[in-house]
Amino acid sequence: GTNGWSAGLLEGILTLASDSTLNITTTNNHDMPNCTLTNNGTVAWASGQIRAGGNPGTFIYNYGLWVAQSDQQLNDAFGGTIGVVFNNFGTFRKEFTSGTTTIASGVTFNNTGKLDAQDGNIALQYAYTLANGTKMSFGLGGSAGNGSISLSGAASFAGSLSVNLNNFFWPAVGSSFNLLNYT
Repeated sequence: GTNGWSAGLLEGILTLASDSTLNITTTNNHDMPNCTLTNNGTVAWASGQIRAGGNPGTFIYNYGLWVAQSDQQLNDAFGGTIGVVFNNFGTFRKEFTSGTTTIASGVTFNNTGKLDAQDGNIALQYAYTLANGTKMSFGLGGSAGNGSISLSGAASFAGSLSVNLNNFFWPAVGSSFNLLNYT
């Protein structure tokens, strides 16, 4: 079913079934130290930062859809030796806002699934792995906004890249777009 998380602490082990949705709402902090979250359904992150980490750490396994619908950050506020590990086997999507969703320092992002930046920017600011088979998808909307991905290191991956046109946008011949930023 549908569940809401408006504030407070999420601890222990939580598994979302394939037909479940977790709505993360309100501008409050959402704390999940020492937590294991396995998403087989949909996590709709609409507001508030997600603070994680601790000992033994926070582990997120996304097999479904994790959709960032705000300009917030997932961070390692509780520290620890491992911190936070986000394993994306499904789709991590950014949509509806033109700002940046940040996977902050202390959060390791391992991707074998799809990074889908429809609007705004997905910023991976710490360690990340873009494994063979990684898919990157970008939305182009012209003046309505484009999607992009920023990497803290080199852009090395073997996978596919796709672009789709949003809001009836049709680029002029010879147009160019900055979709991927890296060192």
